[in-house]
Amino acid sequence: MAVREHPKSHFALFVGFIQVALVLMLCCLVIWVCLAPKCPSFTVTSFYIETLTDNLTSSHTFALRNTSIVLDLQVLNPNKKKSILYGETDVSVFKNGGMVGAKILPPFYQGQKSNISCQVLMNVRKQDREGASSGVVDFMLSLETVVRYEILGWKTRQHHLLFEGHVRVGLDGRLLDNKNVKLEHESNKQQQKNGHFHL
Repeated sequence: MAVREHPKSHFALFVGFIQVALVLMLCCLVIWVCLAPKCPSFTVTSFYIETLTDNLTSSHTFALRNTSIVLDLQVLNPNKKKSILYGETDVSVFKNGGMVGAKILPPFYQGQKSNISCQVLMNVRKQDREGASSGVVDFMLSLETVVRYEILGWKTRQHHLLFEGHVRVGLDGRLLDNKNVKLEHESNKQQQKNGHFHL
């Protein structure tokens, strides 16, 4: 005599499958949140460029000589249990849309939850002269690099990062009011627009 399977058993099996799938999805989400790395941050703590101030006219004049730019960068890795491997890092300084100087930093490694300070020395590529009646000259600093995150011995794919920031300099060639300048993460803006971050 054949035994007919009750329809409710199919429904219970389906509900059980859905519950298991939801639990697995939740576990994957928790693991992704725990492993997803945070981007490093770059802050300009010091900036100096030799300047020439002409006080013979009513308006101050700012000029770049054939000299060097010296700036100090503080690099922060905010990740716990995640190290960062940096490729070559391109640091460039612009004024009025034109490049003033550039420097390529060699690859380096940064441990988890740590700060690194480095000094960048670059030659000024051109002479420039600008009226600065307000006593302030604006530079744009761009930093571009490629990183890989090391998580529990596993390295992620390469991530291209771009940071930019406005550096305001007084007629003495130093940071205005000695205020640190944290560079803004342009790549993060694009990722927020896309709504995702790939490992």
